[in-house]
Amino acid sequence: MTNNEMLLSMSDIIEKKLGAGLQLLRNEMHSMKDELRSEMQDVKGELQNELWDVKSEVQEVRKDMQKMEQGIRTDMQAMEQGIRTDMQVVEQNLQTEIHLLKLCQENQILPRLNTIESCYTDTYRRYSDNADRMEAVSADVEVMKKVITEHSQRLQKLA
Repeated sequence: MTNNEMLLSMSDIIEKKLGAGLQLLRNEMHSMKDELRSEMQDVKGELQNELWDVKSEVQEVRKDMQKMEQGIRTDMQAMEQGIRTDMQVVEQNLQTEIHLLKLCQENQILPRLNTIESCYTDTYRRYSDNADRMEAVSADVEVMKKVITEHSQRLQKLA
């Protein structure tokens, strides 16, 4: 055998072995690829199930929130109605109290104020009418003081 033949023979053997090895690698890669596809399908399915569960939970939360919102609205409407009723009662009470105050003012306070006013105006007229007389009386009293003092001194000298 010649060197070329040996090399060709060796080349064939290596090629067969490499071909078989490559075929094994290809088969193994296809197998791994199929396994990965299968696992990816499983993961995809699991993710879709999880997504479905999350969507379901979100819908339940939305329903719960809508129920709570409706309950809050109902409570607020009831509170608003209660406040309106209370305000109407307070308004009626205030109107009654104001009416009573007006009656009291008309029947008691104003007549008394008129009486007090008439007393003060009468007193003012008396004083203003007699103001000139008071000045005259004051002057007369001053003169009388001087005369009495003088007479007292004379009486003391005589005694």
